[in-house]
Amino acid sequence: MPNVRAAGHDRPDSLRDACTDMLAKRDVFTPYGQMLLDEMCDWAKTIDFDALARAISSPEYAGYKPAVAAWGRATARR
Repeated sequence: MPNVRAAGHDRPDSLRDACTDMLAKRDVFTPYGQMLLDEMCDWAKTIDFDALARAISSPEYAGYKPAVAAWGRATARR
């Protein structure tokens, strides 16, 4: 898979890659679009994709139900 960024991983950092591509065309964005692009790209720099992947796919979190959601189902049965 091309554009692999993280050592030992076979997935590209697609958001960071998208930011790189869009920043190359920053001048075609409106001032508001440039502000949004800058904010998104700054945010993308701080994302820990490994932690995100664990949070979505780890067996530790599989089946986790927030208390509010569980409460809503319990009261709906009454």
